[in-house]
Amino acid sequence: MIFYILLLGLPIYTTYIALKYGVQDSISISYYNLREKDKWIFTVALWSFALPGAIILDTLLMLVASLGIIFVGGACHFVEKDAGDKPAPMAYWTHMIGSYWGVILSQAALWINFGYWYLTVLFVGIVLSMKLLRTNNFTWWVEVSAIGTVLIAIILKLVG
Repeated sequence: MIFYILLLGLPIYTTYIALKYGVQDSISISYYNLREKDKWIFTVALWSFALPGAIILDTLLMLVASLGIIFVGGACHFVEKDAGDKPAPMAYWTHMIGSYWGVILSQAALWINFGYWYLTVLFVGIVLSMKLLRTNNFTWWVEVSAIGTVLIAIILKLVG
C-alpha cells in the first residue's frame, strides 16, 4: 500500500507548485522556488515516483528510465539562478541527460514492454500538438504528460 501512496508524491508536488507559484518552465525549475529548508522535497517527490514505478513496472527499460529521474532528483541544483550561484557542469549534464532519458525511455517502455502503444502515441500527439501551438511552459507540460502516461500504465498493470 505504501508504494501506491509514494507514487502520488510527484503529482502532488507538481500540483502544489502549480497552485502556489504557477506553472514553471519545467518541474525542475520549481526547485528554485522552494525555500532553502524545503528544497529536499523536490528530490523526495522525484524519487518517490521513480523508485516504486521501477518496481511496479518491472522491466529493464523502465528501470533505466527511473534511474534517469533519480539522477534528476540528485542533481537538482543544475542552473545558475543568481550571480555567484553557479552549479558544477557535471550537475547540469547529469540533470539534463537524466531528464531526457527518463521521459524518452519511459515512453518507449510503455510501448515495447507493455504493449501500451496507445499511451506512447497519445504522449507524442500531445507533445507535437503543444509544439505546433507553441504552448507556454512546454517542458513542464511534456513532463506532466509523461508522468500521466506512466501513472495510467501503472494503473493498467495493477488492475489488468
